[in-house]
This record gives sequence, structure tokens and C-alpha cells, in this order.
Amino acid sequence: MNTKAGKKLAAKLEQPGLVFDVSDHLIKTLKLSRCVAGPAATRTGMALYYSVAGWAHDTLLVKIPQSDKENADPMPGVPSWLREVKESEWLAVQGK
Repeated sequence: MNTKAGKKLAAKLEQPGLVFDVSDHLIKTLKLSRCVAGPAATRTGMALYYSVAGWAHDTLLVKIPQSDKENADPMPGVPSWLREVKESEWLAVQGK
């Protein structure tokens, strides 16, 4: 709103301490954090892959990177109410 109160609220909402990362919050709440080092998809060298989470069409999506190597965090315990899906279903839920 283009009022004094609206401008004051907008200034407060732009404070750096008010940033909320939904993915980070979900991963921490579900205790599904994992980091894996592996080959980069578009360049030479190594890349780090982290667990991510989010909501799409009333569906909770969590992606946990897999690794055959020993340079990864241990695989977290996945709650029984979550299920693994094929990549095609993962993309369909996201509307891709």
C-alpha cells in the first residue's frame, strides 16, 4: 500500500533477519538433511548436492541425494509416511 503504514511495514519485511527458507525448515523438521559430493553435471570437478523440500499442489516433496561413495553424510531415516516416487511422478507433481 502506498501509505505511511504500508511503507513502514514494507521496510520491516525487507529486513535480512526475516528471511524464511521453507526448504531448510522442512528438512530440519523432518531430519532429512544430507550432503553428497559428486561429479558436476555441467562442468568438470565436484559439486555438492543437498536435500531439498517444498510443497506443490498440496503434496510434500523431498529430494535426498543418493551416493555410492563414502564421501556423503549418512542416509537419514525416512519416515514411514513418506514414499519413494519415480522421476516421472516427481516431475508431474511439479507440473513439468
